[in-house]
Amino acid sequence: MWRRLLFVVVALIAVSAARADAATYCVGVKADGCVAKDTPAEAFSAARSDADRDTILLGRLTAEGAFADAAGRPVRIIGLGGEATRLRQGGSAPTLRLQDADSSAAELRVDGGSAAAVQLDAGASVSSALLFGLVLVRGGEASLSSVVANGVAANCDAASSRLDLDHATVLGSGEAGVRGDCATSGRTVALTVDDSIVWGFDRPFAAAGNTTVAASYSTYAGATGSTNNALDPGFAGPGDWRLRPDSPLVDAGRPGPLSESEPHEDALGFVRIVDGNGDGVPRRDIGAQEVQPPAPAPAAGNVLSNPGAEAGDAASDDRSSPAPPSWSRTGAFTFVHYGTVAGLVPFPSERVAQATAAGEAFFAAGPGKDGAATQSYSIADSSPEIDMGKGAVTLSALLGGYRGSGDGAIAEAAFRDPFGRTLRTARIGPVTAAERANATNLLPRAARARLPPLTRTIAVTLRSTPSAGAYDDAYFDNVALVPQVRGGAPHVSPAGRRVRPFPGVALLNRRVAVDSRRRAWVRLACPSAVVRRCRGTFVIAVRPAKGAGERRVARRAVRVRRGRVLRAWVKLSREGRRAIGARRRLAGHVFTAVRDGQGVTRNATAPVKLVRGSGFRR
Repeated sequence: MWRRLLFVVVALIAVSAARADAATYCVGVKADGCVAKDTPAEAFSAARSDADRDTILLGRLTAEGAFADAAGRPVRIIGLGGEATRLRQGGSAPTLRLQDADSSAAELRVDGGSAAAVQLDAGASVSSALLFGLVLVRGGEASLSSVVANGVAANCDAASSRLDLDHATVLGSGEAGVRGDCATSGRTVALTVDDSIVWGFDRPFAAAGNTTVAASYSTYAGATGSTNNALDPGFAGPGDWRLRPDSPLVDAGRPGPLSESEPHEDALGFVRIVDGNGDGVPRRDIGAQEVQPPAPAPAAGNVLSNPGAEAGDAASDDRSSPAPPSWSRTGAFTFVHYGTVAGLVPFPSERVAQATAAGEAFFAAGPGKDGAATQSYSIADSSPEIDMGKGAVTLSALLGGYRGSGDGAIAEAAFRDPFGRTLRTARIGPVTAAERANATNLLPRAARARLPPLTRTIAVTLRSTPSAGAYDDAYFDNVALVPQVRGGAPHVSPAGRRVRPFPGVALLNRRVAVDSRRRAWVRLACPSAVVRRCRGTFVIAVRPAKGAGERRVARRAVRVRRGRVLRAWVKLSREGRRAIGARRRLAGHVFTAVRDGQGVTRNATAPVKLVRGSGFRR
């Protein structure tokens, strides 16, 4: 959270550079170009002396008093969130008073005590905030977005008023939750209520004089209209504004993706639109809070190193691109701290990391084009089981992107044979902007695939669809590769104890005869010094046609006693029978994978020629 505020400072200083008199004041945070103040009161006092729109950045603090801008001297107030930055007042004045239409406050908590929490005199705005007390609106076009309030009162003392409530939760008791009062002739109060909850009052709305109320996708007693409802919101407890995961308001708000003009965060800074009910479609919740789905459990048995970008020193901007440890990269593929803000562009927030249990950093395709990262894992110790078709793997990751950007994250596992050739691939992603509903977020994805026989290594690559801009906003985290072998976990060479040498089995014939029954014969020798026996598989692969790649045509499990030679046959597959029927000789290889009594696995590859016997019939 602190890192996020630091880069908000940098962004705002850059934006304010064209206005020489505008200033940024910091309380509880340090940054170049930011004027440090000891208290919020000092910062507000300094801002009132400047006609330009100044910015006040508040760190983790609790401050008491009455805080206000001045008419004609707008101010922008940004905190660290409702759980970290708190302003409170025990007197008769509002705790926070914004008197200029260009004034705004975001990401903080305001406690009003016996007085109002916030007073908006000229159409200012408050977003992503907890407002415990009455909100007074006196003229102008004011807005409350992703806020919690104990009540809202709007009138037209100075001029007609328009108040927009968007994703608000107005919770309390008394006559009315939202009041409009405009008895003055020729003036009006227009209340627009979208995706909001007004609950616990005698009446949700009280309109006096020239007041209108327009509500959609909202919850309140006596609700009317096709999109509104009067359902019990399902709060966490008495006086608690948070929704339970089983609330009927989860995924019941306005459908469709987020627009650039609406808040992308809820009252506590979490992503505004997610799939809260698990139906596979993200949709807004009604009210100030967006219930987040449960974080994915860590993948048990993950064989990748640094799967969550937690090793090393991650980037804190969009210009640097440190290479992520344990991964081999191309281009400027990198890793970035959650909460980084570059200019006016926010990367995934720390709330995204909290909701997904994703740690402090994530992978990004990075600046430029064609950024990718690869990590290979040898699974050769399990090759006897894999060659008999008993192996599988699960590939999973958090994949995402930035708002409506088309940059899409893809994770791909390539299954490679002893020569490094790709036998097959498994892929997850991309997660499109539509699947994220245009929210900057990462979503869990997973796929399970069979390991083709002869797989010896698995190469996991993180890459992007073609980038749409200068920075490739394809994001990855918690990448996991989990091999599974029937009959138990993958075998590994024993460690921590003395192991006797084991060279594996030897293929004694490089000319493999195919008899009249379409059987190929091999002779395998197990050394006499082996512990107990040699047990595993052999696989035959050949090139069925000139210039073609090798194809697997036979496989068999074998057991050879130590010091013995086994003469074994295996029936060719249909493709192998056709190939040897068309050509008398076929070049190829025999691949052996055996394990001794110590649990040590050895693999070998030998070039051979399959030769059609004299009694063979096509």
